[in-house]
Amino acid sequence: MVKRVVLSTLTLLVASFVHGQDYRHETVQIDSLITADVEMESYIALYQDSLNRHMSDVLAVSKEFMGIGRPESNLSRFLADITFEIGKTWAAERDLPMPDMALINNGGIRSVLHKGNITRRSIYEIIPFENTLTFVTIDGNTLSEIFSHIAFRGGEGISNATLTIKQGKAVDMTVNGNVIDPTKSYTIVTLDYLANGGDSFKMMEKGQIYDTGKCFRDIVIDYLANHKNSRRRIAAPTNRRITLIGETHEN
Repeated sequence: MVKRVVLSTLTLLVASFVHGQDYRHETVQIDSLITADVEMESYIALYQDSLNRHMSDVLAVSKEFMGIGRPESNLSRFLADITFEIGKTWAAERDLPMPDMALINNGGIRSVLHKGNITRRSIYEIIPFENTLTFVTIDGNTLSEIFSHIAFRGGEGISNATLTIKQGKAVDMTVNGNVIDPTKSYTIVTLDYLANGGDSFKMMEKGQIYDTGKCFRDIVIDYLANHKNSRRRIAAPTNRRITLIGETHEN
């Protein structure tokens, strides 16, 4: 009955919209006096059980707890390294410019990774957004702007790059162990959100952008599943990429 009511309501709303007619609405208070619809609960249960089994799949095993924080954390380093590794593989297979570094935003990491079994559900909790793996090719000056913005934001997740944040400014910036050359081109593998100017990374839009269309979360899931097949346990990278002068490093 509830399914029919919902369908009928949607049909009326669509018809009203198409024909430019006005429609009325009212607020319905949802509280304990409204009982559950048995038919609808049974309908949902058909999918809920299957979904729960799927989300409970163990993808890999972590040797340690990985937290979140700025300027970086063991989890942001771990995810940035996955981004860089997959980016290199993707580029090599498709004759694209090889990435020089990886960048992910700390704000996109929404939960911690606990020690022990890593389930599909835990990855959805950590990465709830539908961001896609994206390549951005820029010049050295623009890359320096990006590093300055990373410093302004207090740090992000980076791979194959380092910088020091001193009084909110980026100094000692390197990519692949070398100082940034303003005359060179650099390719960053990142997320479409940042490539399109998200988190005020507007300077990214100056570059040549290639969106793979591949969901970042799916990439992480596939990466972890491959580790499970090889029976290797997941460990966080220990090498720090961002140094805060006069402040405490968060993990």
